Amino acid sequence: MAVKVDRIMLRYFVPFGFECKDEKMFDNAVDMIKSRVGSEENKKSPQNDFYKNINELYNKDNPSGIGRHISVKNDILPSLISKDKSHKADIKKAGVYLHRNGLGVFWYEVSPDESITENTDTLYEFQSSFKELAIYKNSFLWQKAEKRKFEFTSETGSKKIITDKNDIEELAKASGFETENKTLEKAVILENGKAFIEYSEFSEFHQGLWIYNLLKNLKGLHFIPERYKKETHEPIPDKALLCNYSLFSADSDDDRMDYIFRMTSGYNKNYSRVEDIDKNALRPFGNVWWYAKKEGIGQYVLIDGTEKNLDFHRRLALERMENYCLLYVLVLQQHYSLIEYSERIGKLSAVMKGRKQKDNLREMRKCSEDMNVFFMKNTFPAVSHISHQNDVYKYLKEIYQINEFYDETKNGLLAVTDMVEKYHSEKSSDRLFLYTIIGAFFVFAETFVNSATIVSMFGKESEGTALWWAGVLGIMGVSVVMAFVIWLIWKRCKK
Repeated sequence: MAVKVDRIMLRYFVPFGFECKDEKMFDNAVDMIKSRVGSEENKKSPQNDFYKNINELYNKDNPSGIGRHISVKNDILPSLISKDKSHKADIKKAGVYLHRNGLGVFWYEVSPDESITENTDTLYEFQSSFKELAIYKNSFLWQKAEKRKFEFTSETGSKKIITDKNDIEELAKASGFETENKTLEKAVILENGKAFIEYSEFSEFHQGLWIYNLLKNLKGLHFIPERYKKETHEPIPDKALLCNYSLFSADSDDDRMDYIFRMTSGYNKNYSRVEDIDKNALRPFGNVWWYAKKEGIGQYVLIDGTEKNLDFHRRLALERMENYCLLYVLVLQQHYSLIEYSERIGKLSAVMKGRKQKDNLREMRKCSEDMNVFFMKNTFPAVSHISHQNDVYKYLKEIYQINEFYDETKNGLLAVTDMVEKYHSEKSSDRLFLYTIIGAFFVFAETFVNSATIVSMFGKESEGTALWWAGVLGIMGVSVVMAFVIWLIWKRCKK
């Protein structure tokens, strides 16, 4: 076999946004999620070397933290089975990150059975299919299996447990129990004549709707990116982002690179691998590859038959998954928050003139302040006391181009703000110019009237000839000045 999987952990991440203008709205969102899906915990990774401030980012007792984490209750996590009953997968755990800036991340961990993991082609198909949240028809048509009991009365007086499928079906038929879309597991007959059949009943399961129903009470909920259910126009997430941890062996370098590429991207064999994994991956150790794309991330540990540290790698699997998932959430929060800011700026820049210009400028300044505060509180030059964790964090930031995205978004905002401020300044200058013209007009008008009065008073008297000429010259001067003012107004309007 080209690739053999010793252990694999699969997590899926779904970014979303919600309305959060102040701390009260944030607390309401936290309370709503807690009442809907589970209980809040101080989200803290297992034993790690992260800085104290990183470990306390989601601590509910930390008022300066960037958000909170709520764990989803186990009893609402479904067990899944494919419609042909050939594959099973359990959603083992899930949680919700809520951030104070209105960005959230829903995550869940899936455990596929050996029928999926023992063959890499099937595993690739599973990964490709399971990340698609808005598609109803795909390779694995999943159903949700719910454990239930059917109680009835038996004439048998002795206690008996029946596990044979044929015997259970005969008992179900005799008791009038409909078995379609159900898997019968066992029948129990008690001494008092009471009896019951334990079974699993299957119903259609749609991942996107499952996630939407858990989060739908959040005000202003939207997924990034999202689609809409045709029948009800409900928003549902489009795709999940992937996060893997895997111990595996491979027959060749090409098999190894193919496995890393497909599991990280969620691509099946229909896609060609065109990049050099070794060139683009981060390798903190000789047998470990950290590989990231916009579709997901993964840590892959290559083992062989002589691997002395196999038990060590198996034992640390959960710890590594928890630690690096935290770093992934931090980078996702930075990336998608910047997208939200970019869209917010785009909406503002569309309004450049009119009565809303002051509100537009005020909102742009607020957006700039929000971005500065966000970048100061939510991005970190380093996260850990050990170098390879810092290397992974920087690597993920490079893949998602956090610094470049921030600089471009910030520069775009500054450019638009300068444009609006210039427009606002020109408007203010125009008003000042207009007020100056009006004031000058009244001064000139008064001078004109005074000059005309002098002309009328002394126009026929020889002793007033000098004053008469002064009045005439005053009128001519005022006329020249008014003509010059009119010329200035014409030149300004021409601009």
